Amino acid sequence: MTWTAKFFNNRVGKIFTGYDGVNSYRVLVEFGPIGLLPPTIILNPFQLQALYSSPEYLAVSKEKTKSLSFEVDPTLMSVKVIEESPLGRTYELVTLQKGDTMANGRFETLTLPLLVKVSGYGPEQVTMGRKRYVSATEGNNPSPSCASCHSTVTGADHSPYLMTQFSDEGLLSSIETGVNSDDGYRLKVLHKQTFSDPLERLSIVPYLRTLDPKLTPDQQPTALTRLLKEIQQ
Repeated sequence: MTWTAKFFNNRVGKIFTGYDGVNSYRVLVEFGPIGLLPPTIILNPFQLQALYSSPEYLAVSKEKTKSLSFEVDPTLMSVKVIEESPLGRTYELVTLQKGDTMANGRFETLTLPLLVKVSGYGPEQVTMGRKRYVSATEGNNPSPSCASCHSTVTGADHSPYLMTQFSDEGLLSSIETGVNSDDGYRLKVLHKQTFSDPLERLSIVPYLRTLDPKLTPDQQPTALTRLLKEIQQ
């Protein structure tokens, strides 16, 4: 078995996030070692599951995890380990200013780069996006609130946990048409949200990027009444 490393929650080599000087924008990066079998050894899914969950594999993986590191530009983002297991580490990145830079995951002699793009937003965009999240649009083409579907146990995850792989344009395309313009991925449900005006339209993604990536959809927010109270203040 040979060992390498990978980002478990990022397959595009890019991170998209934001900064507005008021709200917190957090990104999770899951980075861990992985043992690869020789191509001559072919196992079925049950055998692979047994291998990668075996005490022997986990013991080696835990030792390999000590060789992991993750580096960012300290003027652009802070970084810390918030969780470690035999399968790797979860790093939390918090933006400090807008701009583009490269981050690097390192494992032994391997370096895996991530392009980091931090967009500049206005805090008023987040406020407007939060309001749209819990409010429906009216008129000739009404659209329900985002929370009516997403803030449920079965709601799809739209937090920065996986969403940081996609640009603002790609995410907005998914929201409005159900198809992500970054990669052409088509959502499994009919998703065609509308907005009251162009400013509201450009506010929803900045708000979503401020969500807590560690929470599930039904916890985000913990209750609609909490969000409504914030909006009314």
